[in-house]
Amino acid sequence: MDHLVKYYNFKKSELVGYVKESGSSELEERTRDIIRNIESFDTELLKESYRSMLTALLMEITKSGLEAKLSALFIEHDIWGYEGYLYGYVGGEYPLLDGSKDLDYECFGEQDFTSEGYFDYSVLWKVADDETIEFLESAYYPDSGLFSFFKEYLAASAFVELGNVISELQSEMPVDHLLNRIPIYANEHDMPQVSISAV
Repeated sequence: MDHLVKYYNFKKSELVGYVKESGSSELEERTRDIIRNIESFDTELLKESYRSMLTALLMEITKSGLEAKLSALFIEHDIWGYEGYLYGYVGGEYPLLDGSKDLDYECFGEQDFTSEGYFDYSVLWKVADDETIEFLESAYYPDSGLFSFFKEYLAASAFVELGNVISELQSEMPVDHLLNRIPIYANEHDMPQVSISAV
């Protein structure tokens, strides 16, 4: 989905621009290294991991008996962790979102499902784990909010591959399968949602 690539490029340029404001050439180089490592990460390994986790979460929905009722799915994570939890809503209106604004509150239906399992983002995000990012901020750009910019960039990188995996799964599933019937969004819980899959 083109909007996911645009979202990734925006978050990347936002991070690079913010780091440049620090005036630290060493921080700029460390940041470029992290971006290079993210962009050269083993895509097949990542896809395999994401496919496995999505399949497990979809099985959880099937076992819940709510599959036919759900209207939208949201994978939401917290900035301080690697786990994204799946929430399912019944009813509501769910447009395509590019991450620039929140879904209006009145668009939400009723939350009817919360996963027990979680989507583990750590496979990719540990290229720059929380401890590393906290060190970079404290050493080169104290109290700047750099941590948030890094985590938003990492989330955007994961969302692109997550979207690719969902697209592949959609092509393998019957047209009436959950993945081909309802939209899927992802976000950090204090940030706007991004459409990972639109139907």
